[in-house]
Order: sequence, then structure tokens, then C-alpha cells
Amino acid sequence: MKVAVIILNWNDHNCTQKSVLSVLESIDNLAAGYSASITIVDNGSSPPLIELAPDLKNHDGIDILESKENVGFARGMNLAITAERLKNTDAVWLLNF
Repeated sequence: MKVAVIILNWNDHNCTQKSVLSVLESIDNLAAGYSASITIVDNGSSPPLIELAPDLKNHDGIDILESKENVGFARGMNLAITAERLKNTDAVWLLNF
């Protein structure tokens, strides 16, 4: 089973990084037959997340989608859900902190 974890970021890179680290730790402990990836939606942050946390961009298993403006929670999550559907993901976990 392939699971996508989606995290929405808006001007809170510290909390986003903590969430990502927690999810990565959980991914390391998945049972056989399961895999997971993380997609972060940067919802119009100023400055952009990749400027404050460039290490996230170069990490395997993490994708960052950038929205130039804050489009709200639902629309921001839908950006990532649409992208995950194209990857044939079995399940999506929306993480809201």
C-alpha cells in the first residue's frame, strides 16, 4: 500500500519541519508492504519555505508544491491530492498541525 502524507505550510517553517521529522520517523517503522511519501504544500508563505528550509527540498521522499498565494486549507490540500492521484497513491493522509 502506498500512502501519501500531505502537510500544508503557511509561514510556519519550524512547525512544518517538526511535522516532517515526525512523519519520517514513522515511515521508517512501516510494516512490510507499505510505503509512504510526503508532499508539502507551501501555501503562499513569505518568504517561501524552500528559502527557510532548503534541506527539505533535497530529501528523498519529500515533494514541495508551491502556491504563489495563500489559497486556503482545502484548496491547498487539493493541489497535493490531485498530484498524488496521478501517482496512483492508495491512500492520502492530510496532516493539519
